[in-house]
Amino acid sequence: MSDHCPLLVTQLPSGPRRKPFRFESFWPKLPGFLEVVQQSWNKPCHSGNKVRLLHVKLSRLSKALRRWSREQIHPLKLAADIAAEIVRLLDQVQENRPLTAAELALRKKAKARTLGFATIRKIKIRQRARLTWIKLSDANTKIFQLRANGRRYRYKAVTGC
Repeated sequence: MSDHCPLLVTQLPSGPRRKPFRFESFWPKLPGFLEVVQQSWNKPCHSGNKVRLLHVKLSRLSKALRRWSREQIHPLKLAADIAAEIVRLLDQVQENRPLTAAELALRKKAKARTLGFATIRKIKIRQRARLTWIKLSDANTKIFQLRANGRRYRYKAVTGC
């Protein structure tokens, strides 16, 4: 005789899940960040419970920062792509003739915008890699490789008794 009973498990269809909020470390460097935080945080909230008040304020802030990020980052990417194309075209023109003063100024401005967005990309990649202690352009050093491989070895299961 057995006391085992079959267990019937069903999976209910779930709706689409919203991505969790993640604060990007380059946001404070962008214009308008502090204004969004101040506007969101200073909105009135009528709650006697301090924990509930904090929860509501943080929830509002995350929604405001998501909306602000969507509005800010896409135009930045587009502007960086356009600037890179301008630099490429002016480099091609420079192979055939010297650039005028206005063209040189435009190339310098476009190159600065391209490099600025490249810096933002590096910050984002560093944050995603969980290696905030790495300096810029230090990704191929021996210490980086040891650290990256060490994480893999740390998560191996210990076998044997």
